[in-house]
Amino acid sequence: MKSATKLFVVWLICVFVLVLASCAQQKPAAPSDSAIKTTETQKAEVKVGWEKEWEDIQTGAKKEGTVVVFGQAEPATQRGLLEGFRKAYPGITLDYTGMGGSMMPPKIAAERRAGLHTVDLVIMGTTTALSGLRQFAQPVKPLLILPEVKDPKYWFGGKLDFSDTAEEINLVMSINVSPRVGINTDLVKPGEMTSYWDMTKPKWKGKVIIHDPRTAGTGLANATFWYLTPGLGLDFIRALAANQPILSADRRLIVETVARGKYAIAVGPAEAFVQEFEDLGQPIAWAPLLKEGTYISAGWGSLVAVSNPPHPNARTLFLNWLLGKEGQTIFNTTVGYASRRVDVSQSHLRPWAIPDPKINYQPNYKEEFVNRKDEITPMMIDIFR
Repeated sequence: MKSATKLFVVWLICVFVLVLASCAQQKPAAPSDSAIKTTETQKAEVKVGWEKEWEDIQTGAKKEGTVVVFGQAEPATQRGLLEGFRKAYPGITLDYTGMGGSMMPPKIAAERRAGLHTVDLVIMGTTTALSGLRQFAQPVKPLLILPEVKDPKYWFGGKLDFSDTAEEINLVMSINVSPRVGINTDLVKPGEMTSYWDMTKPKWKGKVIIHDPRTAGTGLANATFWYLTPGLGLDFIRALAANQPILSADRRLIVETVARGKYAIAVGPAEAFVQEFEDLGQPIAWAPLLKEGTYISAGWGSLVAVSNPPHPNARTLFLNWLLGKEGQTIFNTTVGYASRRVDVSQSHLRPWAIPDPKINYQPNYKEEFVNRKDEITPMMIDIFR
């Protein structure tokens, strides 16, 4: 009996040992040294991701202290960007110089010949960017750091927009839509302007002032639209020139002279100036959308990052701020454009300035259209002598 008892005890001990061994086999193995190192590396990568890069950019920008920007000479835009950026980054000065688009390339070229690099970023129209600044430009995408700037979901059409075919150097941040034709409401009655051809009538001889179509900017963009639109073309352009319009490069003067009644019709006036005089109660307004349609452009709402900038960190900081919701709201509110950012309000826009998905606009800010302007410019110089 004792022997049987001993055997039973031994059997129980063996069963217990086997159960313990089985449990030990099922217990998760302790992490290896390589696994621990991998986890630590992943954590380190998070710490040195875009947040760390952005932190380094801000540190470098503070040391540089300044970012130099060339842009349009619209006072409200200049004032808005200066005040907005100062509030966002009080330790960094925005040195903003307003000038006409045609002045920018020669100025930068002259500086480069003298061995100078004074400008970091240029905000201008796409014609100036593609025809005059390409040789001074560097790719924009590597400078975009913030997720709210890089993520396509924040942008119209689900993508960042560029005027250049390669989608590298001229980023477009605005959608500029307008009827293109302003009128003095005391001189032009309702229903008198329904087609571009109406401007060629004898009644308006010498009474039309247009933004000069012989140079880059709104004037040449209008000429490109006329030239490439069925029903207009060279026949219309010649007929318009024969009606002796006044040519001007001063977009404020264009609006002011029409608002005061010196001229009846303004072609290519600046949206901000029309709104300014309209808000003051002057008899100026946009004509209804003419039957031949219109085009969309970037207006002044595109940018070029200049190569070899004097303040690379401050430039990257300003660029990301400008393309963020705050910067885009300030810029597009003051110039009267729709931002390409989908989270920027359009409440500041008049109905005609809101892009209409049902209208097939001519995208003449794209490189394929800009390249045609080299063909069109000599014609305009010849026709509008």
